[in-house]
Amino acid sequence: MTDLTDLGIEPTGGDPIGAVVQEAAADGQLLFLPPGEYRIEDGIDLSGLERFGIIGDGATIIPMDDASGALFYIGGEGAVHIQNLQFDFRGADTGVRALDIRAPDDLVIRDVSVSGELEGGRGPVRVDVTDSDGSGIVERLRLPDGSAADEPITGCYVGDDNRGEITFKDCHIVGFGDNGLYADPAVGRIIVDGGYYANNGIANVRVRADCVVRNVHVRCDDASSEFENMRGIRLTNFEADPDSEPPIVENCLVEMLGVPSSDGGITVSSEIPSATIRNTEIRIDADNVNGIWAKMPADELTESASNLWVDCQGVTVTGSADNGFAVKIDGRGGCTLEGIEVTQAASNRNGIGFQRSHDNVLRDATVDVGGIPILLQNASVETIDTNVEEREIHSTTEDEDE
Repeated sequence: MTDLTDLGIEPTGGDPIGAVVQEAAADGQLLFLPPGEYRIEDGIDLSGLERFGIIGDGATIIPMDDASGALFYIGGEGAVHIQNLQFDFRGADTGVRALDIRAPDDLVIRDVSVSGELEGGRGPVRVDVTDSDGSGIVERLRLPDGSAADEPITGCYVGDDNRGEITFKDCHIVGFGDNGLYADPAVGRIIVDGGYYANNGIANVRVRADCVVRNVHVRCDDASSEFENMRGIRLTNFEADPDSEPPIVENCLVEMLGVPSSDGGITVSSEIPSATIRNTEIRIDADNVNGIWAKMPADELTESASNLWVDCQGVTVTGSADNGFAVKIDGRGGCTLEGIEVTQAASNRNGIGFQRSHDNVLRDATVDVGGIPILLQNASVETIDTNVEEREIHSTTEDEDE
């Protein structure tokens, strides 16, 4: 391990360190930054290295006023390990990216944080595993300060160069206008395991088919934000790889308490034919927000796919929201909803809605709502051991607007 202070770097935030880091990295040694502050004058391009690693111990990296690009850009040919670094972006008009890492395998980012509200740029972190057999982990990434209300900035982005599997473990991403974790590349598998995601626009967690979101806590409680469509978990982008497995959401807590706008705590986009949601608690206090909304499949899916279903198991939906649905399923047949508990007492809050959806099964469910417990619109469902609180299933042949 090479201590960068032995190469003349001072931990006082004085002279910029970029050139020294770049030269030291060429030797392939693990680099170490002791406690202190360090300034980088511009992005460091570490492309082509066989491996790169840097570990801090109470080290804070601060971009200089004219810094641009990514402070660490790595388009490497081997392993990348970055750990225990804090980036301080609290300076005015900071729009640089802290990390832009593209590695074929053995990508590790652990205990990295970026502080300060971003006022421009592409977002603080991008990661891609570029080999289809490669893997990476991003663990305890902290992005707590988000972006300015008028800036469509993404917290952490998985890009189009991704081909492998990336696990996001116990990350903390709050307050970005264009997705918190934006991880639906056309190729590759994403696992989101644990973590806290709050008040991000478009989606707090966004993944594609063949991905898993588990043990995640999503909370949206800032109705004053100007962010668009503050969804909790969004499942999207299936058509890029039609052989992918359905996405899974499990053991999550999604709270939609106050939002400027949102179409759902968990949404299944028109690009996804099927999905599984299980053992998940959803609380909706914000009016007009659906707990789960599986949207009408796109025309190309209805013409070619046979597995247009959504399965929900052990899901609870509670909260004071009025209007909208606890669970809304459009254009998908053969769905199984089992062990569902809905308790939403507002007078116009509906329970479970099926539209253009047949051969569904609702088993071992309790639906206690102020509106219509089960609404069928050109749809059918078999109810087994289902308590609808002495209300009748309401059926109509008219389609509700999507």
